[in-house]
Amino acid sequence: LFVGRLSHHAKSNPLPMFVACQRAASSTGRPIVLVLAGWYASDVVKAAFESEAARVAPLVKLVHVNGMDARWRDRVWAVADVFVSLADSVQETFGLTVVEAMARGIAVVASDWNGYRETIQHERTGLLVPTTMVEGAGERALIAMHEERLSYDHFLAAVGQTVCVCTAAACDAVERLLCSPELRRQFAEAGARRAQDFSWEKIIARYERLWFEQDRLMVLSNLHPQVRGWSGLESRNAATATVAPSVREIFARYPTTWVALNSELQTSGCALGDLKAIASSPLANHSEHWRENDESIQQLIECVSTISNTPFSIFQARHERDTRGESSAAIADTFAWMMKYDLIQSTAKSIGTPSVRASYSSNRDSEITFTTTCMGRLSHLQQTLPRMVSQVGCHVVVVDYSCPENSGRWVRDNFTSDQVTVVHVPGRSRFNMSEAKNAAISAAKTEWVCLIDADVLLAEDFAIQIRQRLAPKRLLRRISTFWGVGGTFLADREAIMAVGMHDPVYQGWGEEDNDLLDALRFAGHQSAAIPEELLIHLHHSDEVRTQFYETSDRRISHLTNRMYRIAKWDMAKITGSVPTLARRVRLYDSIRSQVASAIQERGSVTIQVPLGEQTWNGLSTSTSKQLSYKINILDTF
Repeated sequence: LFVGRLSHHAKSNPLPMFVACQRAASSTGRPIVLVLAGWYASDVVKAAFESEAARVAPLVKLVHVNGMDARWRDRVWAVADVFVSLADSVQETFGLTVVEAMARGIAVVASDWNGYRETIQHERTGLLVPTTMVEGAGERALIAMHEERLSYDHFLAAVGQTVCVCTAAACDAVERLLCSPELRRQFAEAGARRAQDFSWEKIIARYERLWFEQDRLMVLSNLHPQVRGWSGLESRNAATATVAPSVREIFARYPTTWVALNSELQTSGCALGDLKAIASSPLANHSEHWRENDESIQQLIECVSTISNTPFSIFQARHERDTRGESSAAIADTFAWMMKYDLIQSTAKSIGTPSVRASYSSNRDSEITFTTTCMGRLSHLQQTLPRMVSQVGCHVVVVDYSCPENSGRWVRDNFTSDQVTVVHVPGRSRFNMSEAKNAAISAAKTEWVCLIDADVLLAEDFAIQIRQRLAPKRLLRRISTFWGVGGTFLADREAIMAVGMHDPVYQGWGEEDNDLLDALRFAGHQSAAIPEELLIHLHHSDEVRTQFYETSDRRISHLTNRMYRIAKWDMAKITGSVPTLARRVRLYDSIRSQVASAIQERGSVTIQVPLGEQTWNGLSTSTSKQLSYKINILDTF
């Protein structure tokens, strides 16, 4: 059973569902009936569904039920053994019919897509089918919609052609449930219990908790101005007001995985038909002006073919177009379309870009090393590292900081030493950001170093854009309303080394990057902004941020570090030099103790920082200086 709007361009392309039912009918020998309960936008769309079902699923009986009729819409659930919803549209968010199916005690097969994965518990209430999107695909359609050259409906059609639901996994899931009444029963019972989590009384309580958390963050943003990007929804400043967020930025959490431009490709099983059949399919041949023509697609399939035994990627295809002076604008959309209809597939392996590196004429003054660290962030690194490696004329240093996921091994298995240098810091149970970043900086060999967190994705042309802004005694920093990218900055490596790199006194989360910037400014460097559109932050929870810190509450360590940083540089400005390491350690311990006391008492505390004494012998007088900071802790902290 499928319940919902029967729209292949804006809801769910039915081809993977058709093939999954056909495979189940063929393997089990049982009669399979597919009930489509919904409505079509036109008779043309209905005819397309029927003709394609006959082509790819001749063993399946197709039944239409008018979903506009409330009587049938309510009764149709009783006929189902399995509910299937393989959504592949970016307008599909929560997926109410999935919850309805679970509430009625039906085992569910659904795409691993956006809100679906929050309602369905994989292997407990149903089965989730992996989905993918391709880096760069859909960007032209998004811009066209923002510029009002394309309607929202046509935008959905264009981007929907770049979303892939794994056909093989869909076949396995449907076949598995249809062959096992006991598994269907287990999923149905668990699903009915799960559906109770979406009753109004529980949903309203969650809204109330959300509102409370928003109130708390509003108060926190008043205490700490740099937290004002907490919602991720603030308007961009006037300088970048015309820049639309990317498809990757808007829909980052929708698919299971994102296919990087340098991911290795291979031919697939053509479960939905060969190129000729797909190109003529009314369910697959729309929005064709966003991709290359059939002849070009056939050539690309041949390039990917494993017969040649030569790894091939989207990046290489695009580079070859650029080298010949041909347009490569449609390459990402074309490859995404080929993946969607099972003509090719990506592997988990990333491949380098030797042809691009060979054609890049670099000099030391413009070479950049990206440095990043990893301790329990392998899932983020797997998304962001390929983009760093693909930057022209650049090298990458990754610090495996006693990573429990062996991130260094994954890097070595997927990249060459020419692309990425791996530095290991063994024997650590707690994460020290300063030590980790200093290890990365020390391993860099180029004139310029770009510090970037593992959860920040670079724009494809980041290095090209940023080189235009490099200048002596200049540091580049992203100060963004989109919180999470503030740790990205670029400066001269020798200058960073000269100021002592990151201050090792900092503990826990926050401020160590701001401190290094203070040090560079203290040494006479000027700062400039990294354009906001060049960076995308991968969203995650505070639990992920603090999982390897001694203090799990990010706010406590951040407040301690903020007070320490302010006091440290106030002392430097007054005395003309940065306090010694021993004095900084004493200062940090004193501030940490007083901040903890203030938080515990939910009151105010005055932090005193002595600056030394001086004796005036001629006046028989001694004087002392001190800095005084009053902290007021609000009840909502």
